[in-house]
Parts: sequence; C-alpha cells; structure tokens
Amino acid sequence: MDLSYRAATIDDLEFLLQLRVETMAEYMRSVGWPTDNETHQVRIMYKFEHAHIILYGDQRVGLLKAYSDTDCWHIVQVQVGREFQGRGMGASAVKKIITSASREKKDVALSVIVGNPARALYSRLGFKTLDTVDDEEQMRYYYHPES
Repeated sequence: MDLSYRAATIDDLEFLLQLRVETMAEYMRSVGWPTDNETHQVRIMYKFEHAHIILYGDQRVGLLKAYSDTDCWHIVQVQVGREFQGRGMGASAVKKIITSASREKKDVALSVIVGNPARALYSRLGFKTLDTVDDEEQMRYYYHPES
C-alpha cells in the first residue's frame, strides 16, 4: 500500500474539518456530544503539533495524531475518509504507532466513542478495553517482547 505521512499544516485545516465531520459527527451525536464546527475545530487543534496527514499517493485520505510520553504512546485521532475506509489504511496507521511503541518497549493507549465501529479494528489489532469513561472506551495495547 502506497501510504505516506506528512506533518499537518494550517493549510490542512479545511480538509481536517471536513474529514472530522464526515467520520465523527454521527458517533458524537449518538452519545449526545455537540457537533458544531467550533467543537470540531477545538478537537482538531488539540495536540496539533502531533498531527500527520495520511497520504495515498499524493491524495490526502486521513489523519493520524499520536505522541509518546515517558510511559506510553497515545493515539489521539485516526480518521480515514469514508471513500477510503475498508482498505486497511486505518489499520496501517495504527500498526505504524504499535511498531514505534514496540521499538521503545511501550504500550499504546487510545479512546474510542462508544458505538464507533473503529473499536472492532482496535480489538483485532490487540487492544484491550480497560474502562468506559464519559461515553468513551479506554483501550490499551500492551507491549510484549518477542519470545
């Protein structure tokens, strides 16, 4: 798969807003969260310095936002446009973070809105649900050294 990543810039904000509305609004509404543009923009700007545009060839297809701290990697957002879903792009982005975390001997943490089908992807990749807090499942991929 010809995926690459580049740092997101201010020029990507319109794309990121459209992507977020397309991929998240339905699940946000289902749990009673606001879905206005301001709410989306606040989330887009959260940890923006860690945002990477997922590229398929030269086409923007999604977002990967993740960072590492002393204990673990945190996936903040993974979003792939609807027309590109089901092709393994989201899985590829998550595996990229798992690989980085494994090299550093760290776990990977994320949260997913209850009812979002991305949860099934995370489970398939080895994430375990720890708890449900404020309409979000807290999930973790545990580092395990190769035997």
